Amino acid sequence: MIKKISANFSSLRDARIFLEMIFIVPVLQFFIRVFRLPRLMEWLTPSAVRLRRGENPEHKIQKIIKFADYILDRNFWIYRKTCLKRSLLLYRFLRQAGIDVQLCLGVKVIHDGTRKNLQGHAWLVYKDDIFLEKDIETTKTFKVTYCFPGEA
Repeated sequence: MIKKISANFSSLRDARIFLEMIFIVPVLQFFIRVFRLPRLMEWLTPSAVRLRRGENPEHKIQKIIKFADYILDRNFWIYRKTCLKRSLLLYRFLRQAGIDVQLCLGVKVIHDGTRKNLQGHAWLVYKDDIFLEKDIETTKTFKVTYCFPGEA
């Protein structure tokens, strides 16, 4: 067990980030239902934070992704992975780590035989590119309806 912990948490900061993610998911779930998106994004966006000197941004990004996916992959109670919850969680912690990402939401019409359904998706954008998506081409099929901050 100690080997597993030391393999995943190289510092107390890593453990703090992991625990903060665990505790923020229930709050995030509540805020998604109660607040409008602009208010939610204000709450999620940390004040200006910069990458610490000597920190490897790629290593930091990989840790945050690993922790978020681990927590949301539990598929238990509110810890279920949806594109919105994952994107919001990653947005907050990547921004907090000094990574300047945007959150984007989009929609597309799905033709289901005789019916048309509207499907939504949430994703991140970094340096004007879709970021951390398994299927970038599918994400590109969504029409962007909202980006925070600014336009993608």
